Amino acid sequence: MRSEPHSIQLTEMYSRCSEADRFSLHESEAQLHRIVDNCYSLKRVFREAPAAIERTLQPQLITGPATATDQDAAGCWQEGDRLSIYLLHIRRGRIIGGRAFRFTPAGLPIQDALASFIALYYTPDHIVPDEVLLPFAIGAAGALAEVLSDRKGAPVRLLAPKRGRRAELVRLSTVNAGQALRVTATAPGLLQSLQQHLGLARTPRWIECFDVSHLGGEAIVASKVAMVNGVLDKDRYRRFRIQTVNVGDDYAAMHEAVLRRLRRGLESEGLPDLIVLDGGRAQLAAARAAAAALGVHEVDFVALAKQRLVGERGPAAQRRRVPERVFIPGRAEPIALSPDRPELLLLMRLRDEAHRFAVTYQRRLRQRQRLRSELDGIPGIGQKRRRALLRRFGSPARVAAAGTGELAATEGIGPAMAARIHAALHGGSGAEDGNVR
Repeated sequence: MRSEPHSIQLTEMYSRCSEADRFSLHESEAQLHRIVDNCYSLKRVFREAPAAIERTLQPQLITGPATATDQDAAGCWQEGDRLSIYLLHIRRGRIIGGRAFRFTPAGLPIQDALASFIALYYTPDHIVPDEVLLPFAIGAAGALAEVLSDRKGAPVRLLAPKRGRRAELVRLSTVNAGQALRVTATAPGLLQSLQQHLGLARTPRWIECFDVSHLGGEAIVASKVAMVNGVLDKDRYRRFRIQTVNVGDDYAAMHEAVLRRLRRGLESEGLPDLIVLDGGRAQLAAARAAAAALGVHEVDFVALAKQRLVGERGPAAQRRRVPERVFIPGRAEPIALSPDRPELLLLMRLRDEAHRFAVTYQRRLRQRQRLRSELDGIPGIGQKRRRALLRRFGSPARVAAAGTGELAATEGIGPAMAARIHAALHGGSGAEDGNVR
């Protein structure tokens, strides 16, 4: 928690809200005042765990009939002064992923901590679902629903289901929250157990995980995330723009990313104990070939393949679920760890973080390319002004969401240029007052 005076914290939080959110905050000030204040108790979560991007490439579990309703199910688990909140993402009836956030709520009641988390989590950079499912009722639920509805531009419901499919999703998310908290608490013994189960040469105190992404057939990128002694280490995260292979060749892309990482490690960064690859036998072979090319033999490699449904389009009697599998060099068949094993949860947490990091990078590149193309047609906008806009607002989405007053305050952008930019980004709608979003 920050040490500045209470009024400064509220002022800063207020200044970061959009104009529409400020209106909602005014309308529900009595209810939301405590939530806004409590958000500062949770800010460290988002410095350590940046915004998760929805996973849509590989559905993991069908929860019911296809539906147009998108949902996030929140689960909470508290042990002593440690709290875990898990968000399960459901899109059109399918669970597509989830993420755990662990922190110390600084004495907040669990209901207030959850309300503050929701207010802070669903920023403009996140996808706001149609429904947010909660494990219990929270104060100011109606006010929070108004804020989220304004951010989404469509009605959003906050529900605390007691029975049925929604309640089952919340229960599953709650179980995941508890498992995530226990994984963190038992890291030293867990790493030794991981070594034993996978037959590793050494205890994997320093683990790195690689993922390759090429959303929509666009430029291929790779990500590397790291974990040291069971804790994610953001300082060791890296992104790679793959340039030597064609889009769609995941194996060659994995080879290039691992080759570049190991080469840099030999020169200055050092080498991890274990490298985990998002994929299967082919990704494992590609990464090991990169290591062999550099003469690296002291690093263990494994690949983690996602669970999948076999025979999904056939008769129900022929469908079967293949669990998460760990591929190990020299072993003919993969290891299928029990779904509730903490070793598997640790690997899945790393894999999901690598995927999030890769997709976030892909999305940022796509937004920048789109913004560049939209701004290129405006007379007087060049590279210098584009950079000034991104430097001020942080992302193309925030540039597009800014009013003319905010745009005009950017270095090198005056009122007239701001009006042209706003009109270009909003389909020629013309200049707007800076308070209109």
